[in-house]
Amino acid sequence: MEIIKIVIKISKKSGKWSKNMQKFIKFKVVLFLFITCFIGQVWFCMGFCAPLSGTVEEKDYLVNKGKTGTVVDTSTGRPVSNAQVSIPSKGIYTNSDFNGRFNLNASLDGPAILSVKADGYKPFSLTVSNNQLSKSLTLGITKSSGKEIVIDTNLHHLGDDNFSDESANAGNFRLKSNGPAFSTEFVAGNATQGYILKVGSIIGIDTALAGRLGQSHTTSHSSPTKVYINSKKVGEFRINGDNQQIVLSSGYIIPNGKNRIVVETGRNLFARNIDFDDMEFMNLSLELR
Repeated sequence: MEIIKIVIKISKKSGKWSKNMQKFIKFKVVLFLFITCFIGQVWFCMGFCAPLSGTVEEKDYLVNKGKTGTVVDTSTGRPVSNAQVSIPSKGIYTNSDFNGRFNLNASLDGPAILSVKADGYKPFSLTVSNNQLSKSLTLGITKSSGKEIVIDTNLHHLGDDNFSDESANAGNFRLKSNGPAFSTEFVAGNATQGYILKVGSIIGIDTALAGRLGQSHTTSHSSPTKVYINSKKVGEFRINGDNQQIVLSSGYIIPNGKNRIVVETGRNLFARNIDFDDMEFMNLSLELR
């Protein structure tokens, strides 16, 4: 109101003042002050006030709401229809439509393995997070060449179901452990040259190296995950990730015969009793070098 008095005072001195003009200017000044205060309140709330929410939890915002992904052929870029897209640990399964599109309504507590399977294509898996699921994903899959041997495409949980919250991916384990080791047979062809053993995705490994890379926060590090073929150790896995490979020489595989592969999880190096590292992996296959 002090501003109004000053304006009236100045105007009277000029000798050009009328009652109607006084009312008009007074109205304009009051309107200006009202608008200024209103904008100030809005700005203040935008900067410092949080919207009221009753029972909404943070995880509800992490759901892939309406975001559509697409499965495409890596060679042609064309959409792949009727591909099964899933997050097995969550029990979530869907199929791509005629245009290769799919929708996953998933909320994750941590990184999880996403799988894509389609007739005539190599099994594909990818470790995904909530940040990735909140965006539109384009997943490229590769046609089978006929030179690969698909050993297993299921998700497996190894360990003893005894792990701390600091372990890698502990918050996302849902499957019960199959025990400390996975074992299965496969038949190889008549190729005599070496193979490459491929693992689509691995999560949950708690080795010291995984800790240094920020994948695990536990101080009780474990030994690596070991892989055996026909009772011979062929390699180890020390970190979590996708498309991990072990190069094999020709002597490890029996041509035209049955072979056995064993994946054995690591052990807690700091435990007095036997404590197996809980981890999950998916998609075992062999490809010719």
